[in-house]
Amino acid sequence: MHSGWTFRNKEHTEHIFLTPRLLIKNSDAMLDATLQGVGIALIPTFIANSYLADGSLLEVLPEWKFENPFPRQAYIITLPQKLLPLKTKVFIEDFMQWLKKREN
Repeated sequence: MHSGWTFRNKEHTEHIFLTPRLLIKNSDAMLDATLQGVGIALIPTFIANSYLADGSLLEVLPEWKFENPFPRQAYIITLPQKLLPLKTKVFIEDFMQWLKKREN
């Protein structure tokens, strides 16, 4: 069941109910459909950036932030050893700080 999209703009929140023509759960397939003109899509920035840069995609509602119903999760998997190399520990700490800054 599709419940729509929720957007925030400073202190305003808007929930938009949609009747989609197509529901896709794969970002690459969603990108292909959007590039073919099927409609608008919520595509991760790391996938859309190059298409935005070359004009193949256009950003709509840039002043609004989409509220993701799925919390951002990151997993770090290391080898089962007791001592991690210092560079690995530093990377993990820096990456976690970077994620925290992006969530605000």
